[in-house]
Amino acid sequence: MDSPKNTITSAQVRRWYLLVNLPLIAISLYVHSLLVSAGHVPGNNILENTGLWLLIAFKIVGANAILAAIFSTFKITKS
Repeated sequence: MDSPKNTITSAQVRRWYLLVNLPLIAISLYVHSLLVSAGHVPGNNILENTGLWLLIAFKIVGANAILAAIFSTFKITKS
């Protein structure tokens, strides 16, 4: 039988995903807006903007992959 230390509820998993992803998205959007306002990324240059958005997306995907690897060691139960 699994010990209580190795279990986690699905509500806790959702909370951790929000706790990691929301600040990551907010910080990325803030840095992006700073770069645009400083003139480093012209608003009409679609290629540079696309590169920044891809960088933001890769950071989020990477963070989610790390969380998934951590949560794979737990037995997830319904909340």
